[in-house]
Amino acid sequence: MNTSTKIFATLSMSAALGKKIQESEDSETIKGLGKSLYEAGFEATGKYPFPGLKIGKCNQISSAVVGLLSSPKFPPDILSMLIAGLTDIHAKCKPERQEIIDPVIYCAQACLDEYSYEPDHEAAFENYLQWVSA
Repeated sequence: MNTSTKIFATLSMSAALGKKIQESEDSETIKGLGKSLYEAGFEATGKYPFPGLKIGKCNQISSAVVGLLSSPKFPPDILSMLIAGLTDIHAKCKPERQEIIDPVIYCAQACLDEYSYEPDHEAAFENYLQWVSA
């Protein structure tokens, strides 16, 4: 994925993961945090200034997000991947764009903190790099 596609895919993943958490978890707290992640990701995807994406790129992003969310990975593992990706993007973008990404990072971290399962964060970053290179 090129840079803009990677950013759009990562922000899209945050919204989709938030929706999945909201709809699949039993804990009302985690459901509420999933809703917040969905809303933050959806808003950031709309605010981030992207160049026009062609249909093929949109299909690539959709396939990547759906594939990841239908994988056997647990939500904390995907949240850790998401945070790694958002942090990577955050470090490389302009301050005004960091302000768009910050709420998504905070919501993803709040979701992750609510789970008792602690994922392997180094592996999550490696998985993120593989995901965006596909």
